[in-house]
Amino acid sequence: MCYNEITKTNQYSHKGECLCIQIISFICRSVNNKAATQTNDFTRFHLIEKVLDDFRNLFHRKATYQWFVILVIGFMVRYDHLGVTSVIRALSLDGNCYETMLHFFRSKAYQLSAIRQRWCEVVRG
Repeated sequence: MCYNEITKTNQYSHKGECLCIQIISFICRSVNNKAATQTNDFTRFHLIEKVLDDFRNLFHRKATYQWFVILVIGFMVRYDHLGVTSVIRALSLDGNCYETMLHFFRSKAYQLSAIRQRWCEVVRG
């Protein structure tokens, strides 16, 4: 879901949630574009792991980073565009994960500005 779609639907009330989803979406598209030029699946998985690992030290809690990874992977493999519900469906997660995933976007365990800055560094690299 792109930033414009999010703001039009007012699905997310907190401005940080919109920007966080936008950054995760850009990460997914970038990894998918780079991976499409590679020759084998191992190289793709290695690239995804490397890109996601670049963000590890930006999260104060391990669980928050793990949710970040789950959401990025979920946005990459989802087959519809219905937000967090799409991620839960695509990864066959328990529906009880819904509230926890929503909490990720409001978490104080990361600084959105740091993620944005790291994203710019990853893109330039």
